[in-house]
Amino acid sequence: MPAAYSDATQEILAARASAVLFDISAERRMRIYGTGATDLAAAAFGDDAVHLVPGGSCAAHWGNANGGLRGVGTLARMSETNFLLLARDTDAAWFEASAARFGAMVRDETAEKAMLLLA
Repeated sequence: MPAAYSDATQEILAARASAVLFDISAERRMRIYGTGATDLAAAAFGDDAVHLVPGGSCAAHWGNANGGLRGVGTLARMSETNFLLLARDTDAAWFEASAARFGAMVRDETAEKAMLLLA
């Protein structure tokens, strides 16, 4: 593959015919864990979070008390009591303020490691 393409169509066709590596390190990563993690995830993301099996993921969105959208991202269930939220903005302050009410803990892991996506 060349280092750069002069035509966007060529780049798209090359990506579809081979592997593409994306640097998604700029995505925020927040760990939701502990005995109340599932309850917090259910309250924030709804039934999709509850029905995720370990190793599964789904699109996620969370709203405010007035029904407005607070954020969107991807939620992965790492184990029964461990979730990972990936988003442009994880709204960490809101999750941190809510965690104790559900018996969960949250930790921003964004700066801990880089993240690459192979597609």
